[in-house]
Amino acid sequence: MRGTLRRPPCSFYAVTQRERCNRIDLSSEDHITNILNVNARFPYFITRAFLPSLRRNSQKGPVEVVFIGSIAGDVAVPFVSPYAGSKALMKRVSRILHADERVWSGSNLSFVYVNVGEVQSGTMRVAVSLMRPHSDDYARHLVKSFGSGRRVVIPHPVHHVIYAIVTGMPEALCDYIVLAEARSLFKKIAAEKKSR
Repeated sequence: MRGTLRRPPCSFYAVTQRERCNRIDLSSEDHITNILNVNARFPYFITRAFLPSLRRNSQKGPVEVVFIGSIAGDVAVPFVSPYAGSKALMKRVSRILHADERVWSGSNLSFVYVNVGEVQSGTMRVAVSLMRPHSDDYARHLVKSFGSGRRVVIPHPVHHVIYAIVTGMPEALCDYIVLAEARSLFKKIAAEKKSR
């Protein structure tokens, strides 16, 4: 029976490395470790390495460190638990590092977490829609959000509305909607693969 199960490709969110998604019990330790390294350990340790330089530069004017996150860190998207968990971790780390700078160093250094939704791009080949902007459109909104003073930024207006609705509803309803969308998307992807 186990050999007949098929893993859907990772298509909800553009991951740094285009990887297949799966339940964690069907994923190798190396696969999970790689996702955690890319999305949590690397940004954490590179920030640590550059912190003295960032603090020095913040004496000349404001410096903003931007962590690229994912709405997947706030909702229950199936098959992406290592990715979503690492993004949720970095959202919290960003907030705490910002607080550290205010309390311990008094620097002009701030930390911002960008909560990204689905965006059509070279690694996320999906149709552009109201809910799925093209990466160029998204980038314009992202640049406008820099220096806003907010700790968590959702640059695209439609993503911001969706996020507010989804995170404002009861968790069970949010899970139901996300899972229904996931099933629909996985069926579409399977049909597209068959037609090739």
